Order: sequence, then C-alpha cells, then structure tokens
Amino acid sequence: REELLRFRGGTTVQAAVWDDTRFYTYDLLRLLPYTEVKLVEKEAFLTAAAEQGYGADFFTYTQAYFKVERWLEQRLSIELSCTRDNLECCDLIHLSGLRIEGHPQVDVVRSLSQQQILSFLVPLGRRQSQWDVAKKLQLSPLFGLYLLTDGSEQRYACAFNQDALLLKALSHRLRNFCQNTTAMIF
Repeated sequence: REELLRFRGGTTVQAAVWDDTRFYTYDLLRLLPYTEVKLVEKEAFLTAAAEQGYGADFFTYTQAYFKVERWLEQRLSIELSCTRDNLECCDLIHLSGLRIEGHPQVDVVRSLSQQQILSFLVPLGRRQSQWDVAKKLQLSPLFGLYLLTDGSEQRYACAFNQDALLLKALSHRLRNFCQNTTAMIF
C-alpha cells in the first residue's frame, strides 16, 4: 500500500546488483536468464557499495540484493508461476508465492517467493499471451509485462510494482480481458 502512496521506486521486481566494482539497480526478471547470482545480505551490499561511493539512498526501493557470480553463455528459459489458485484479476493485489521455474538457483527463487509484490493480473484465454495485452494497450516491448501461470494452470499477463500501477490506470481499456474473469474460473 505504501507503493500506491509514493508512486516511486523501480519498475517490475527491482534488484540491487553488484557486478565486480559496479553497483546498479536492475529488473531481476530480466537479469536472471543471463546470470548466475549470489544472494547478498542488505548490510553487506550497502557497505560494499559505500566503499565504491554509492549512498544507501541509491538503493532505497530495491527488494533484493545480488552479486553477479558469472554471466551465462546461454540464456536460461525461465517462467513465472504462483502456487495459489483463483488469483484476483484486474485490480492491484499483493502477490505472494511467486516462483521462477527453470532457474537452477534455489536460494534466489526462494527469496523471491517469500516477498509480497504489488501486482496487476490480466486473465488470458488459452490462445492469448501477455503480448495481446501489450498490443491492446500499445505498450513498449520494454514494458515489464510477464506471463504468469497459477496453480490451476490459468495464465495471466502480469505486471509488478510501478508497472502494475500503470496497468491499473489503464484498466478501463482492458474490459474485454477483464469482463469474463469469473467465467474463466471453472
């Protein structure tokens, strides 16, 4: 709810990243397919960042802290899932239990699944993808819209944090997707 009031911070699932001597924030879901990372305690990360001249305020809105161990030769194919069924659609929710399928680092996947992330879910039919929602809203290909599957195999277009707030603002243009949310749950 704090996210709603301040409308600041990063988009999607923002992570603080430590790559050799560089420190930056980046979308975790875009970083993970290309890297092997190590989960770092917030205090250790901020201490190392301070030694390189970065203040703690630079990482105020990050949700996780990682150190890049190595860059991968081949991109991992990862998918988002949630163990819960019958997720609330077409409104802002705090999503917990988010999982990253296809990523070999269990500690990274576990750290994400323990967080509650501000989300906006749009239900998809069997032949639809998140790109259909992006096309309807004329979103940039760089917009953080992901495919999420719940425990009952229902698929959703999903946005997180600031991107979720934007989808909420545009939800009146998603009537065709959102009007049948109860009909899609069997």
